[in-house]
Amino acid sequence: MPVQFVTAAHVLSPDPAAPASLWQWLGRLPDPRDPRGVRFTLPCVIAISIAARLAGCDSFTAAGERAASRPQRVLKALGCPRHKRAGIRVAPSEKTIRRVAGLIDHDLADDLLCGHAAELAAAGGVLSPAQLQEQRRDTARKAKARARKARDKARKAARRARAERGRAEKRARKAAKRERKAAAAAIAGGRAKLPAGSAFGRVPVPAGHPALPAAAYGDPRHVPALRGLGADGKASRGAKVKGQEAPQHLGFFWHGTRLNAAQRAVDRKTNETTVIGPVIDGTDLRGVCLTVDALHSLVDLNKRVLARGGHVIFVIKGNQPRTYQALDAIAWEQIPVAAATFEAGRGRVETRTVQVSAAPAGLKYPGMQQAALIERYTTLKDKNGTAVTRSETVLILTTASPDLAPPADLLALNRGHWAATEATHWVRDTDLKEDSSRARAPGAARFMATVGNAVLNLLRIHGVTNIAAERRRLNGSDRKILKRMGLSTG
Repeated sequence: MPVQFVTAAHVLSPDPAAPASLWQWLGRLPDPRDPRGVRFTLPCVIAISIAARLAGCDSFTAAGERAASRPQRVLKALGCPRHKRAGIRVAPSEKTIRRVAGLIDHDLADDLLCGHAAELAAAGGVLSPAQLQEQRRDTARKAKARARKARDKARKAARRARAERGRAEKRARKAAKRERKAAAAAIAGGRAKLPAGSAFGRVPVPAGHPALPAAAYGDPRHVPALRGLGADGKASRGAKVKGQEAPQHLGFFWHGTRLNAAQRAVDRKTNETTVIGPVIDGTDLRGVCLTVDALHSLVDLNKRVLARGGHVIFVIKGNQPRTYQALDAIAWEQIPVAAATFEAGRGRVETRTVQVSAAPAGLKYPGMQQAALIERYTTLKDKNGTAVTRSETVLILTTASPDLAPPADLLALNRGHWAATEATHWVRDTDLKEDSSRARAPGAARFMATVGNAVLNLLRIHGVTNIAAERRRLNGSDRKILKRMGLSTG
């Protein structure tokens, strides 16, 4: 496949016949350097950087130092060349990595690395964080069931042995059993039953938290029929140069798996709205619902998505005053709650509700089918230990019909966008240390963001949910790092 045809369409809809090797994907990246005197290929430098980030090295200096300390078998697996005179393999230095970081085509590098991850995900299947959590819970439940069976068997044997001791002891055991049942019933009666769909059993429900009939609640881990694709911007604050804005990147990610699908740099002279359109134009969006924040709720993007066979969910706020007034004028107080979710854990109780109406006529957005009002109520304790309930309200528009996106799906798609956004931003800011990185050379911050996305994709493909803990484990094992990258020392 020629380099000029590697676009977002191949990244978001991977070709099953495409090569699976990381080297073959990175081999499509053109090298802008003069061939004379080039010792390290671009795939080698990028692979060294990915391996370093997997091991917890979040700066060019740390990446160069780690590469220099790797054994020969690891350098060979990472594509490092052999020194002509010394006869041993050598790794690129920190200066080489930094120089290459500012020369490559970052957009194409992002597409290639995301395409490689998408191909691995399509071949092996990637579970979402909710599915992984449910899988672990199933394993725990099975283990508890086995332990319960073993306890029941032991208790039966003990009861048969104790039956020989006489009626007096038997009456005492029955009396004790009645007391235990009464105590258990008293404890259960002092707690409120959670609505359907909760995985936490019985928890205290705060007095100020809104309550709905149990039939109104659904599963908070509901999977919508349309595949959610989110788009959101991210700034590398640590790379900010005095007198200029911090480098901005616009990322695309899948809601369910939280895999990064593409990334583009945002020029300082413009904003994200001019970047998102070209990526959408090269993407097949059939069966996909694009979710964006209020900044991208524009007519042009709406037309682009419809032209690609997809659907969109727009968040309407004050930056679209006429549309906001039209949605706000709907008699929401007369529309019943169509779907809701209830979750509790770690001292936090959260309820989400959605009310759905037909989209008003005369909107400037073409093809809008539904309007919805989503409310979120969160109860948690403040610094003084007092339970405080907060509420947030958002108005949305969508081109998806009620058949394609019923109320429960709208609630799941809206939540999936913000859950994936917050998870990705938090990991990149805290675990990958993008906000504290001082890589300010031209293209350095973008290169670190590109490699960081590749690292997150590789870890999530292998079912990793705790990124920080996994990187600490990988720091001491080159074999595991190469395995995560699909490479081998053999």
